[in-house]
Amino acid sequence: MKIYISDAVLREISTAPEGAILHGTIDQLHGIATVSGVQKPGEPGFPSGTRFPLASVGNVLDHLPLRISPGDGVSVTDCKGNPMEVVAFETRDFFKRTPFDTTVMAHLRSERLLVVGTGSVGAPMSLALAKVGIGGLVLVDKDALEVHNCMRHVLGSAYVGWPKPVALARHIEEQAPSCKCVPVFEDLFCGDRARLRAVIEETRPTRILAVTDVLRIQYLCQRAALYYKLPLMTVWCDNNAVEGEIFMWEPGQAKDWRPGRPERGCYGCMRDPNAPTITRSSSFDYSSDDPDSYGGEPALGTFIDRVNNIATIFMTAWMLRDCPTRTALAGILDEYYDGKGLQYIRLGGPYPFAVEGQITAKKPWAVEWYRVLRRDNCPICGDARRNGDVLFPPRIEAGTNNWEEFAEVNHEEVLDA
Repeated sequence: MKIYISDAVLREISTAPEGAILHGTIDQLHGIATVSGVQKPGEPGFPSGTRFPLASVGNVLDHLPLRISPGDGVSVTDCKGNPMEVVAFETRDFFKRTPFDTTVMAHLRSERLLVVGTGSVGAPMSLALAKVGIGGLVLVDKDALEVHNCMRHVLGSAYVGWPKPVALARHIEEQAPSCKCVPVFEDLFCGDRARLRAVIEETRPTRILAVTDVLRIQYLCQRAALYYKLPLMTVWCDNNAVEGEIFMWEPGQAKDWRPGRPERGCYGCMRDPNAPTITRSSSFDYSSDDPDSYGGEPALGTFIDRVNNIATIFMTAWMLRDCPTRTALAGILDEYYDGKGLQYIRLGGPYPFAVEGQITAKKPWAVEWYRVLRRDNCPICGDARRNGDVLFPPRIEAGTNNWEEFAEVNHEEVLDA
């Protein structure tokens, strides 16, 4: 029998405390096991966050299928005492057949994304970016995986009932061991949002990926991007996911911007009802459980994946713009994003999809760029000094009505105290 363990996990095992659990997969019929991670007592989700427990350090849990003896060298036996051959592999071998420049790989490893929303858009993008080689992901979601999610989600029915960010972190750990994930199974966007502040300031993300189906949270992510001076990408599937959109924002203007040229706007500017980039109804609720509010082709999940894949390509190119080694991928942003200052991308589907009052792609399979103009009266970037107060309002005493002072006019609902 053989057990495969990465060099990084081997180092963790050698110093793991008694009671730590090794998790991974096992095929007892063919005598193969693979360790994907070590979970230590006291870590979030321990021990219920372990998908497939294989062994415990110190054999505290003797009902598990393997026995492990850590030390200078790790020895493993099956439950009958038969020795298993330990096959170690290096984490860097993950990219063995994609021999990127070492400078490029180091640049990608320095990226840590705050992903707000781990549904059918955020989850596959997170997994794909982990496989690209980024260093870390902070996965934020308050929902558990439901059965109806599975037909369009990277997490299948084996994870039904799991907190989405916890399950996704485990899945990514198995698929892309070089990416460190921090799951946050909480609603960070209610109340005084002290936990939101703590998560951002403790994990120090390099950029934000906002992929929720709630516009209020998307606006708050833009506020956080302004407040912390972090680049922001939002991704949305609409029109039964036949079409989609990508919006990119970062502090400052386009590289080729000169005084007198149009200034780029924020996510709030894009929602200006008088601007040409009205992209969806402000009242439509994609999170509704009403079946009549949904539509879609049998290939709904595949349509969503197409949007995710294109968005991941643009996100990767965006991260590589400042890499010391120039890549052809980074060059796809030269003309439109850096040169002309365009930042909204409309993705067309296989057939025209016209919706009154909403911008749609002009041609099937189109990837179209649009301008989002900055407007002085934007409630988000028009007075950026207010973002701290709106994003992190002071604690509200019970029975008072002073939430109204911090409610975002026309953009945010007033939260209950």
